[in-house]
Amino acid sequence: MTGAVYITPGAAIVVAALVFVYAWGARRLGGKLARERKILFGWAMGALLVALGPMDVIGVGQRLFFVHMMEHFMLTMVVPPLLILGTPDWMLRPWVLSRPLRPFFNLLNKPLVAFLLFTALFVGGHDPLFLDAACHNGLVRIALHLMFIVAGLVMWWPIMSPLPEFPRLAYPYQIFYVFLLLIPMTAVAAPITLAHAVLYTWYAHGPHPLGLTPMEDQVAGGLFMWIGNGLFLMCVFSGIFFRWIQQEDGNLPGAGTPRRAQLRVVTTQPHARV
Repeated sequence: MTGAVYITPGAAIVVAALVFVYAWGARRLGGKLARERKILFGWAMGALLVALGPMDVIGVGQRLFFVHMMEHFMLTMVVPPLLILGTPDWMLRPWVLSRPLRPFFNLLNKPLVAFLLFTALFVGGHDPLFLDAACHNGLVRIALHLMFIVAGLVMWWPIMSPLPEFPRLAYPYQIFYVFLLLIPMTAVAAPITLAHAVLYTWYAHGPHPLGLTPMEDQVAGGLFMWIGNGLFLMCVFSGIFFRWIQQEDGNLPGAGTPRRAQLRVVTTQPHARV
């Protein structure tokens, strides 16, 4: 693999701007940011910096398709949930409940709308014509990156909303929703993996790193999307399921009562008559 791998100026500017807005919002609203929130937001910025920097340089600049697909994974599956977790409700509320944005979030809180919108953005973003244009043109690539981040925020909102005004789906529906997300993943990954020719002209020509042929690289990228995204969603699926089980166990009679207290209640009750 040739060429230097570095943090691009564009990536640094985007991350710096988001950090500034985050700090400015906290100061203006006068809220106190918990340490956990700061850490999660920091992880989101780190993931964004890696995706828009080294991954973009290798994936597009050095024509390594499977790294480009890893970049898209970071922008849709990693950065958005970390952004949601790292931003407190009091910082989001003035924006989300504002008159221009509230109708949009009311619509977005409907899981079917979120699913269809994410599917349209995710599948459309991997269309050969659009993705090739993004590889050739920096401005189109910026638009594509923004689109994937928005798609990720749309996708995660129904199951991660931090605002009680927009409640999350109940656990059984969250599980079904995550299961359905395998559909758009497969709709993109399967044609890429099983194609008989290179779908993206940007990756069909020019030097290719790691000794891969363009076709081998495309298959590797498709398999990463198919298997990697699938395994990630299955981990999310399992996490939701275990939280649901814990909630059900916590709702059992006496589940929240310490053992000593239970014994004390039993021993102090009056004896029944025989």
